[in-house]
Amino acid sequence: MNREELFTQWKKMRYIGQHDNVAEFCSKQTINKLRKINDYNFSALLAYQNDYLPDVTSKDYNDKVNTYLKYRSSIVRFLTSDILSDRQLDHINQDVLDDYLDYKNYKARSTYYNNISYLKSFFQFLFENGYSINFDFDTYRSNAELIDSNPSNSNNAMVNLTPKQISEFYEICKDKPEYRYIVDMKYYTSFSDEEIKNLTLENVDIDNCTIIIDDCVETVPAKLINTIVELNSRGRLGKLNNITTYFNKRNLKPIFQQLGVSNIKSKDITKETKEKLSFRCPQCGNEYEAIVDNWCAVQYVENGQLWIVCARCGNV
Repeated sequence: MNREELFTQWKKMRYIGQHDNVAEFCSKQTINKLRKINDYNFSALLAYQNDYLPDVTSKDYNDKVNTYLKYRSSIVRFLTSDILSDRQLDHINQDVLDDYLDYKNYKARSTYYNNISYLKSFFQFLFENGYSINFDFDTYRSNAELIDSNPSNSNNAMVNLTPKQISEFYEICKDKPEYRYIVDMKYYTSFSDEEIKNLTLENVDIDNCTIIIDDCVETVPAKLINTIVELNSRGRLGKLNNITTYFNKRNLKPIFQQLGVSNIKSKDITKETKEKLSFRCPQCGNEYEAIVDNWCAVQYVENGQLWIVCARCGNV
């Protein structure tokens, strides 16, 4: 079987993934990367896959499939990296691997550790199966402590969005319900990306402005409920792409760049961030998010001081 026949077979293969969702064994993007790998290196990867990966159509092996796909992703990144170029694996030396696993290229120790583990498993398998490839991985773990002191890691720190940025986002996206839905679900709830992606109207109590998934009940603003209803009317609710894909350069990223956030990440839009941007109304004592809709220009006098109040108190 040649590569293209193999890729066609892989594209048809499915397995039961997270939350019993049917997932692809090999996406179009992954296959495009695999096409870039030279024959020798691809044969090595295929040998590793055939030994480590069981029948993906069997539900009993789903956990192993999920784990393997993480390994494969890391190994494919290495095999298609500029540092490896088009060289065969048995033509590289330890210096090449040192450059690839340079701690300065990593933002988080967990990512560094995972890459070490994945590549070590790959090369150990090849060595044990007759390939003249063997590297020392023990030296890399001592570099992990240096990652925390790497100045470039500050670029990956969580961004605290300002009330102005949130308000301007809603204005820009008033005709983009998918974007508003994703941001508001990340901003107002604690649901996972998978739960946000697969939400249906059955999970929504419209009258009480609540969302119920399993045993978790979240009260949300009416504007989010309205967005959910709008998405459903357009046939898009429960049919969104993976949530992380919306934070790439074609979707949310350019919008937030307009707002002064150069590298928006899913973790930047969280319920915890919203709580940091909430303030107590001096009249009723309730806390409200610091956006224009929640506050009133009417001033409230308390002990000789002037205060703004929430919209509800100001409209009494």
